[in-house]
Amino acid sequence: MKIQTGTKEDRTFIREQLIAYNRQHVPEALYEQSEELCFTASNEKGECIGGITAS
Repeated sequence: MKIQTGTKEDRTFIREQLIAYNRQHVPEALYEQSEELCFTASNEKGECIGGITAS
C-alpha cells in the first residue's frame, strides 16, 4: 500500500463515492441534516499539531 497526497480530482472522487454509499444506507429524510465537526491534536505545550474537520 502507498499513501500519498491526493489531488482535487481524487478528493472529488472519494467524496462522491462516500455520498453514494451513504445514500444507500441513510434514510432520505436525513440527507440534508449535517453537523460540522472539528477535532484537533495538541502537544504538551498546547500547540495545535494536527486535526480533522468534517460535516
